[in-house]
Amino acid sequence: MIYDVGETDGGQPFIAMEYIDGNTLDELNSTGPLTNELTTEFAIQIADALQVAHEVGVVHRDIKPANVIINARGQGPKGARLRPRQTRG
Repeated sequence: MIYDVGETDGGQPFIAMEYIDGNTLDELNSTGPLTNELTTEFAIQIADALQVAHEVGVVHRDIKPANVIINARGQGPKGARLRPRQTRG
């Protein structure tokens, strides 16, 4: 969940979000290749999260495995959703 987005007094942009207990996609992949099924599911979750971000004017600009966190339940970016899925227009 995103709690706040803004700029510091020095002009540095920030996004304040909830802590997600998990590993990055980079860390998970370092233990061995992920299955095709899991890779596909994570790709869909990442695309869904990016769509929601873009709908509210947020552009990530640095999507890479080290910046994608998979929570303990094996969920990707849905665990860091910008707003609940049911309210999406």
